[in-house]
Amino acid sequence: MRNLRSIIVALILVAIAGVAFAAGPAYYVQAEVVRGSKNATGPSCVLVSTFKTGEQVVWLAKVYSTQTGEEVTPDMAKQLGMTMQAKLENGTTVDLSLGQHPKEGDHKVWMWAAGWSIPPVYPTGLLKYELIVKDNQGNTVTWTPMNQDFPAAEGYPTLISIEKR
Repeated sequence: MRNLRSIIVALILVAIAGVAFAAGPAYYVQAEVVRGSKNATGPSCVLVSTFKTGEQVVWLAKVYSTQTGEEVTPDMAKQLGMTMQAKLENGTTVDLSLGQHPKEGDHKVWMWAAGWSIPPVYPTGLLKYELIVKDNQGNTVTWTPMNQDFPAAEGYPTLISIEKR
């Protein structure tokens, strides 16, 4: 009788764990921001967290399956109808597209990417944003950079701090 009870408890725990795992996010995102080449005040395509008004912010991201740990390939993304958007705190949205980077050179990798040019007249300070991944299975994952709610944490490469030129 004890063995039967132990087996039932174990099966219940496995079922609960399975439900908890299934309820988790379908994907996780790895992302960074770099300076774009438009109106750059320094080298482009380098990790930075401080941008000048008029410069271009470029998001680079990769998406991974939480079930397999594998990077979502272009074929998988197409099959899943996957999209990614950067949503700025001012309501602006920027669609990222999946393509090979860099555009020149031999070593290319697939990344989600998009650029946004900071208007010449734009408030200075920390710009909050998030990346939103969706697919045709109804999965939605929102990624936010760490420490964006703590202005003293400027310097993290995933944050966007805007300064006047």
